[in-house]
Amino acid sequence: MTQKLWNYLWCIDEEVVAASGVRIVWRFHPKSLAVSDVQVDGSFLAAKVDILLFQSKVPDEPLTIPINRLYENHSVTMRLGPVERHPAGFLSIRYDSNALDPNLKAFVVASKPHCDRILQDFTESDSVNVSNFAEGRNNDPLKVSAKFWRMTYFSVVVITTLGFGDIVPMTQASRAWVAVEAMLGTVLTGLMFTRLRRAHALKVAI
Repeated sequence: MTQKLWNYLWCIDEEVVAASGVRIVWRFHPKSLAVSDVQVDGSFLAAKVDILLFQSKVPDEPLTIPINRLYENHSVTMRLGPVERHPAGFLSIRYDSNALDPNLKAFVVASKPHCDRILQDFTESDSVNVSNFAEGRNNDPLKVSAKFWRMTYFSVVVITTLGFGDIVPMTQASRAWVAVEAMLGTVLTGLMFTRLRRAHALKVAI
């Protein structure tokens, strides 16, 4: 998602600079882009996007944060989706342009149609992944489960009580089964080591 926004805003920056001539313009600083607070909002993935704009005096000014330049920080809520397919087979990132700060709105609106194409250019696999992630977060674990090695990793994390939390059960039934696995897994692990110890002792005695 961050890479998609980076490419999109970089495209806008190039268009604004190309159209500005030698006038003072607001430019997007790509290295400052940060995406946080990603959440499922219906069929969308909503995220807070932090953007920094700075005023440049010449179009080809290097994209570093200049000293003694005016700059603005903006926080914009964008939504990746919807999950259902567009006619062209793409997803898009949407946001309320009317809620943007005037400088940021003018900056974003200056983009050309092909910048929007960059924003929307998701592959079919991207669409499926976003759809499955959204539905998984909305309590349909089958959309993100059923991968053998993924579930093996999860079981190891549960049984060894590491508890990383990167994969979590999302329904009452799955939580109950995970609790059973944690208890039985600990017992079975103990029995396994006991058997190994006895086998080793028997071999030494022989």
